[in-house]
Amino acid sequence: MKDTQPPIPYQEFKERYLLTQGSLFEDSFSNPGITNVIEYFQKIESFEIKTGDDLELTKLKLTDYLKRLEIFVNLGYYIQVNLFYELGYLILDKLNSLLSELPKDTILIKGKVFKGKKVYSYINPKSNEITNDIKFDINFGLDQISYDEKFHKTKSYLIEGESYELNLCFLNSVNLNGEPFELYQTLKKKQKTKYTCFLPDTDEHILSLSPELFFERKGNKIVTEPMKGTIPRGLTTFEDEAQKKKLQNSIKDKSENVMITDLFRNDLGKISQIGSVITNELFKIIPIDSVWQMVSQISSEINEEVSILEMIKALFPSGSVTGAPKIRSMELLKNIEGRNRGIYTGSILRWEKENNLQYILGNIAIRTIHLKEKVDATWKGEYGIGSAITVLSDPQEEFAECIAKAKFLKNRPNPDFQILETIRFQNGKFRLLKEHLHRMKDSANRFGYPFSEKKAQECVDKIIYQERTGVNPKRIRFLLNENGIFEFQVFPLSISSKKSKIKIWIYPQPLPINDIFLVHKTTVRTLYDEALKKSQEKNMDDTIFLDQEGRVLETAIRNLFVKIGNEWWTPDLYNTGLKGVFRNYIVKKGWAKEKRIYLEELKSASEILLANSVRGFERADLILVT
Repeated sequence: MKDTQPPIPYQEFKERYLLTQGSLFEDSFSNPGITNVIEYFQKIESFEIKTGDDLELTKLKLTDYLKRLEIFVNLGYYIQVNLFYELGYLILDKLNSLLSELPKDTILIKGKVFKGKKVYSYINPKSNEITNDIKFDINFGLDQISYDEKFHKTKSYLIEGESYELNLCFLNSVNLNGEPFELYQTLKKKQKTKYTCFLPDTDEHILSLSPELFFERKGNKIVTEPMKGTIPRGLTTFEDEAQKKKLQNSIKDKSENVMITDLFRNDLGKISQIGSVITNELFKIIPIDSVWQMVSQISSEINEEVSILEMIKALFPSGSVTGAPKIRSMELLKNIEGRNRGIYTGSILRWEKENNLQYILGNIAIRTIHLKEKVDATWKGEYGIGSAITVLSDPQEEFAECIAKAKFLKNRPNPDFQILETIRFQNGKFRLLKEHLHRMKDSANRFGYPFSEKKAQECVDKIIYQERTGVNPKRIRFLLNENGIFEFQVFPLSISSKKSKIKIWIYPQPLPINDIFLVHKTTVRTLYDEALKKSQEKNMDDTIFLDQEGRVLETAIRNLFVKIGNEWWTPDLYNTGLKGVFRNYIVKKGWAKEKRIYLEELKSASEILLANSVRGFERADLILVT
């Protein structure tokens, strides 16, 4: 069932949602700038099953309740089911003995039955539409020393051949002062994923920003998409593609991925028709915000009468969060980790009838916060992190990876921004238009913004028609937002007849590295605007930035060219700084070469030129001021 209505504004969505406060199943990944929503509302029943004294009675309760839920589904109701990781100890007979080691009344499965369902979409909120009145903290459950102990115990099992891979996880305590819904929307600005859930309740909330599909069942067809293999994305297009290829060619990541893919194939085979299990895609690389992720896809056909209990018994928990072989890995991890995982690495399902067919979709509950109780004004809960350990793993690297997975919780979200190109227009023509649009497309790919060449050309044509009678040069700000919409602004361009030199000085603070907004041209220009303001205060026209090692980079609005000996050079900008379109054109023509230039070389240069594609070359004098 798809929503055919246009997306509604965020504030309208929020006002509507706060009236119903149902369970949200969202996708903020597939359509940039838009969140697609399935909302279950009008709860008529809640349920949960905990560990009990009698194993067989607990199993019977599970069987009976899932049958009851199936009746609800057949009657047209909508079901939310939370599968806690420890449910695996109940449904996998060989692990039943581990149930006795769990704390009393450990939750195994929990959920709700709803009468209503809504399908709609909304425009993602701007920063000023989300309250800043939130205080959120995370306290890590392990430090490097305590992690090392568990790591070495894990590795010893691997060396002894008890398992091929073990997913070592640990829980961390979190505290929230503020509304869980506002925290959820804040986190979504930082992690745009496909299987996001917000599950509110009176005394608890679950906020899941999972990127991973557990399974999707439509009638007798089922699809799973195990994720294994991750690498950080690069800042520039070149670096980003290099990182992608590195992951594509990683023997370690591919071996881990194929191991889990084989495990899923085996699990699916338990409930599938003979010969129907197919690997549709192997080692597909997809971008998820700041990382490249390796994903495979397996599908099969199952008999219509296969129940949800049979599916859960065959598939749960996901092999991607346990290891291989699954049952032995779960036994080992129970001993190593020493505590319940809870909803973390479990699954959140939605279950209904769609076109008169059984429809079940479940995520794997990673990147998931469970707020479990409210004490005075503070919500207290848990957030789990972990990584796959093999005999080749290093404890420092694995612990660093775990901590990195939690960084997004505390990092500030990116500001709202548009991708920007500033282009010179005169006599009906743009200067270096092709090169500007190519750079904009590269930036759009890096940020996940849609880029339509057809829409870009339509905007270009509109500018040409609007400015067709003008002969004086214009400065065009060409903009692209996260919804893929192009806009433009036109400004007169004043060119002085006097060939006066640009006065430049050295900016006192080095330009930071690893800032994506310094290597892509966007409307995030606070640092540059502040530098120009300080330049004006010193009666300067522009300023030169250095990096932390004293290498020369760029100015606030221009690139730099220096004549050393008989040759012209420009900084290579290998670690930060924006490579301008005009600069790249000059380098491609062979009129200047790239290299790392230090301040002393700049001071001794026989000539200094500044340049951008709007004003071209301008001579400059370096003024040494404090």
